[in-house]
Amino acid sequence: QKVLTVDLPSLESLQGVDLDVSGTEVRLRLPGSEDDVQIPLPADLRNCPEPAAKFSRKRRQLTIVWEHVQGSKAEEELEGTTSQEEDGSAEIAWKEIAPSASAVAEEKPCSDLLQEEVEHALKQCTVERLRSIAEIRGGSILLGGFAVTGEATATATSCRFTASVTFTWEAMDPFGGQLGVRGTVAVANWTQEDESPTVSVRVAPGGSAQARESGEWMKRKGARLIAEYLSGKRISESVLAAVEWDEPESAEQAPVQSEPPPRKTRCVDEASLLQSAKASIGQKLGGLTMRLFGGLASAALRQPRVTGRAWAAQDGDAPGVRFNLRVECDWVVKPSAAGAKDVHGSLVIAEFSSEKRLKDGDITVEAAPGQKSSGQFLAAFRQTGVASVRSALEPFSGEMQREAGF
Repeated sequence: QKVLTVDLPSLESLQGVDLDVSGTEVRLRLPGSEDDVQIPLPADLRNCPEPAAKFSRKRRQLTIVWEHVQGSKAEEELEGTTSQEEDGSAEIAWKEIAPSASAVAEEKPCSDLLQEEVEHALKQCTVERLRSIAEIRGGSILLGGFAVTGEATATATSCRFTASVTFTWEAMDPFGGQLGVRGTVAVANWTQEDESPTVSVRVAPGGSAQARESGEWMKRKGARLIAEYLSGKRISESVLAAVEWDEPESAEQAPVQSEPPPRKTRCVDEASLLQSAKASIGQKLGGLTMRLFGGLASAALRQPRVTGRAWAAQDGDAPGVRFNLRVECDWVVKPSAAGAKDVHGSLVIAEFSSEKRLKDGDITVEAAPGQKSSGQFLAAFRQTGVASVRSALEPFSGEMQREAGF
């Protein structure tokens, strides 16, 4: 295999990225940029079958793999080389992976990653397909309580799983009120081979005419939409892209990698780094707004507060900025209906650290006490707001590294 990796620390997905792989070069244009990143291909790749490209949200890295590449002088010249875009937006590296029995046979459990990817897919389904549904008079469906049981393993080339997925659903009216109908969803004996898995929807009895319509819609069409987002192939590819592999040890001499040009360190003292972290998080969260219930309500974050430590680790194999922060901010939901009262609350990230990836479960959302009819808005904000905060903070670590000159 010949592998091209492109580190894209400012991106969470390939949405808005223009990627074109031709017979002579890889051309990449990032969102908001007018210039292309052009990567010429060695001669022995120009007649190879079409490569496979995938993006890891966890590593924020694009990987393009060419299979069955024969060795050549051009290939040797590119082995281990790296380059850096002037603006720091992309770091490019070539390497060759020689097939070996041990590499193929190695398996790594990845059930936790499967749970994360399932949650991500179902939250995408909620945001993109289950809001302002015309067939149920503009109502929306909220999904939650996701649970994945079973086993999942990954090798260097594939992810295999046999699992069951269960979660709850609840219907909301166009104004964010509860319709009084809810139920459960189950996907049993689900594997990576299931392009459209069987989705079973159960509806609790009772409710108004609109509530019954919502239940029938979930059985008839909602199940089909959920199945699209739980495509076994797509989930398998996403899990595989998120798996982190240890570099294999070899008795042979390791490829010599070119040293990147030294970068000038601009701010490394702890006080400056913490101030920079506070300013960055304040900018990201202080102006963050969200639409709820298809625009029938809006939510905004206010007064972000950051405490903790941020420091520069100069020694060791991976020098860079480290941080361990606590983030707190207020939020408000403003319904668009005349006379409806705003709903207020707090959002807390007790541990926002460079040592682990921020997950939805690390973000706590609570409504201020003493408010009436806040339940549906709290549920909607937890569904949308938490995901928005996590997405907003994804590029933070990479930006801190560049700010400090690492």
